[in-house]
Amino acid sequence: MEFYVRKKKRQLKAVLTVEAAVIVPVILFTITGGINIGYQMFSEAKTSAEIHEELDNLDPVEIVRKNTLIQDIRK
Repeated sequence: MEFYVRKKKRQLKAVLTVEAAVIVPVILFTITGGINIGYQMFSEAKTSAEIHEELDNLDPVEIVRKNTLIQDIRK
């Protein structure tokens, strides 16, 4: 009877080892995937903020003046 109990304990340990071997990579993949998604969102937000800042600094009146001056010079 004692042999049977020891054999069952070893099998249980083996099953837990196999489960851990499957679950740990899934958990690590999920964590690194989340970090990657966060980094991509940060990059997109940073690019969007830079574009917005450039558009705020843009002076459309000055652009029209330069273009009309260039056209006047060409004539």
